[in-house]
Amino acid sequence: MPLIREFNKKISLLLILLVLSGCMTSKTGRIPEKENDDRTKIEKADLLLEKGQYRKAHKILTDLLADHPYSSYTDDAQYRLAYLHVVADDKNPYFNYRQARKHFMEFVSIFPKSKYVSPCNNWLKILNLALESEKKNASPRDGKNECKGLENKVKALSEENKKLREIIRDFESVLER
Repeated sequence: MPLIREFNKKISLLLILLVLSGCMTSKTGRIPEKENDDRTKIEKADLLLEKGQYRKAHKILTDLLADHPYSSYTDDAQYRLAYLHVVADDKNPYFNYRQARKHFMEFVSIFPKSKYVSPCNNWLKILNLALESEKKNASPRDGKNECKGLENKVKALSEENKKLREIIRDFESVLER
């Protein structure tokens, strides 16, 4: 009997070790293929936005949302689609402050815990000021100057955003090492 108990203890211990080792080896430390693919799409869309290829960036982002609506990169794609509406460029067919405000407001309500909520709220403040000034535009000349000033602020914020994205990419590459 004692021999059987000792054997059962060893078998139980062996089974526990096998289960634990299986749990440890199931996590490879790699990003799942779908998630890695989604991140690559976000990075590609960022490059296209920087190059002024707005339609291509828009397509990549909308396709990502259609193909993977529950991806961990959904908020990244949604934020960039909203941001696309504030890029003041003659080549940007999506440039529209009213649409931008609508998309940023939707974003904040859909993704209240996203890392992009703070930038969205900042954009909403700027857009509300721009649209309010547009309404109060009593003198066309004053309104143009004010809009030009806001456009300059938007461009400055866009440049700052671009620099911050570069810093984040550098930081992420350091973390991946």
